[in-house]
Amino acid sequence: MSISFTKVTPIKDVTTTTTNFNGQDITILQYLPIEKKSKLIEQIMSYVFDDTGFASPIRMNIYFTIFTLKAYTDISITEKMIENANKTYDAIILNHLDTLLNFIPEAEINDLQEMVEKSIEQVVKYNTSFLGMMRATSADYDATKLNVDELMQTLDQPDKVGLVKDVLDKLG
Repeated sequence: MSISFTKVTPIKDVTTTTTNFNGQDITILQYLPIEKKSKLIEQIMSYVFDDTGFASPIRMNIYFTIFTLKAYTDISITEKMIENANKTYDAIILNHLDTLLNFIPEAEINDLQEMVEKSIEQVVKYNTSFLGMMRATSADYDATKLNVDELMQTLDQPDKVGLVKDVLDKLG
């Protein structure tokens, strides 16, 4: 005989704790539901990698701190503040807002950090795998093909061919 899942796992509200910080009562979630946690990880991941695909530990720390504070507390962090992440991060550190993360249970914050780090590792592994390199090469090829197609269209226009010929002649 099996026992109903709902009988052993009654739905519970997510608990919070409140602390006074610089005269303001700040509410801090003790657990972030998995759907929100997944979105949080995606947000962090979208900022961790630079234009070359390098996962910067500094960027990871900056965005982990900003987005975790935003997700777990009732502190308002705007898109403009995220755009100015370095300035926002410095303000968080200099004003000790990062200490609010200490009110999140250790297992919860450690699990979140581990999930972000493992996600970064997986992206790096994929990008350095044969399939990842082939996709990057394919994207580069598509961009190059587009440039060649544009050049061919330009060369089909006689008035522009003269300009291209003059430039090539001057280049030697």
